[in-house]
Amino acid sequence: MAFNGSGTFNRVYNWSNDKTNGINITASRFDTEDSGFATGLSNCICKDGQQTTTASIPFAQGINVAAGTVSSPKIVITGDLTTGFYQASAGAINFASEGVLTATFNANGLDNTVIGAGTPLAGSFTNLSASGTLGGVLANFLTASSTATLTNKTFDTAGTGNVLKFNGVQVTLPVIDKVAIQKFTTSGTYTPTTGMVFCIVEMVAGGGGGGGVSASNIGSQSGASGAYIRALLTSSQISTSQTVTIGSAGSAGSSSGTSGGTGGTTSLGSLLSCTGGTGGAGNTTSGTIYIAPVAGGTATVTTGTAILTLNGQYSGNASGQGTIGFYVGAGGSNPMGQGAAAWLNLTSFTSGVNSPTGYGGGGGGGYATSGSSQAGSAGGAGYMVITEFISA
Repeated sequence: MAFNGSGTFNRVYNWSNDKTNGINITASRFDTEDSGFATGLSNCICKDGQQTTTASIPFAQGINVAAGTVSSPKIVITGDLTTGFYQASAGAINFASEGVLTATFNANGLDNTVIGAGTPLAGSFTNLSASGTLGGVLANFLTASSTATLTNKTFDTAGTGNVLKFNGVQVTLPVIDKVAIQKFTTSGTYTPTTGMVFCIVEMVAGGGGGGGVSASNIGSQSGASGAYIRALLTSSQISTSQTVTIGSAGSAGSSSGTSGGTGGTTSLGSLLSCTGGTGGAGNTTSGTIYIAPVAGGTATVTTGTAILTLNGQYSGNASGQGTIGFYVGAGGSNPMGQGAAAWLNLTSFTSGVNSPTGYGGGGGGGYATSGSSQAGSAGGAGYMVITEFISA
């Protein structure tokens, strides 16, 4: 019968009972008993490793194994005897891959000072060119000598903390410990703060000015918004400095019914550029009119990683029919500025103009009563703010 499935070995016969019952010992009964012994022994694990278990073994008290070495780890997968766990010193567990130390785990977790000289990045992060988005950021976090294409490169054992060796070259990974902000309302030069690792640039171009109106009981058109960019740039992309150009506000159309001016371009060197919003059309007639919306500026990221790019919002339309009423659409808006509010007049005509708030919004179109005229309002000026992340 051998083992009963719960780990208990059961004999087939009891010789004392056979004697009491007058049952003779026969070859067949003896062979049956011995066959049970043989089957039971065959289900046991041999200490010299000549057997392979056929099921998962539930060890109640854990497993004790020898410490092993980097070239001969003691917890391995069948068929790969040089990859697995071993212990080089008390209080730590080491992992070897094909006989090479690749990781050590101790009381602090994964010990980054003893990362092996294997190729842990190969197959996971390949072809990370320094000109690519991720590669460019990573390359800048390393040293200038690591700007070559990062294909199947290796990290080697070196130093402590944030110091590593990359393909044999020691590099220091920066620790961001300070944030600084530089703001620009006028054109100038952006010079990075010492230790700047990367920065986020937010910028908007000038908004278009609103048109003026010289006719009676009618309105003109508001201006469109300047384009908007939010982008990430590394210190290597910024280099030593970059020219900052802040777009001017689109001029207001005059009370003689001229159109508003287009807003100026805001740019950071040749890296980022936002063009200004188109000015709103002026109006010199009090008859039935309809003026279609005008377009906002265009956002262009030539270098860096775009986080958010928005072409400028169109202006609203302008429409009306003499003394019946008129409508002046809103100026275009953007994340950094609100365009001039819309104006609807159906009963008591008045003269006036609304203005944008913040930066880069479209100026308001003028609206006038009988016998009067009204200039538009200027668009919002451009703006740039640069948030720097610094490693001291």
